[in-house]
Amino acid sequence: MELEALPKNDGAAIDFSSWPLDLLADYIEKTHHRYVEEKALVLQSFLDKLCRVHGERHPELFEINALFNESAHDLAAHMKKKSLFFFLLSEI
Repeated sequence: MELEALPKNDGAAIDFSSWPLDLLADYIEKTHHRYVEEKALVLQSFLDKLCRVHGERHPELFEINALFNESAHDLAAHMKKKSLFFFLLSEI
């Protein structure tokens, strides 16, 4: 699996606490938020295909798809809110 191939790093090698807030916010957005956004789009396309191909026999897939959409939307809103919060903090 992809996750198992990633290097094991508990974050101890990088002292994030010493970074200025604007740098930390930029790092989080470019590293983590973009990853989540990209993977959510990939997962959404798979769920859409599952619904098209198997939805007639498995109507529960439509509920799973709707729940995923709602969760992805909520997570995107949360990440945007946090990005704005860090941006405002770095301006102070």
